[in-house]
Amino acid sequence: MLTIDSVITEAIKNNTVTKLFSNDENYKSLSEKAFDILAEGETALEEIYSILINL
Repeated sequence: MLTIDSVITEAIKNNTVTKLFSNDENYKSLSEKAFDILAEGETALEEIYSILINL
């Protein structure tokens, strides 16, 4: 769970959330996570295709 504090709130408003979390070595973008579950066989390409093409 992620607690939304004032730093995260400002990052959301300024559209800089990715930059805020990119320094975290465990951070993965939505498209990276989607690819991971595809590679693991947990979903089908049709279910995540739109996520993968919207990089």
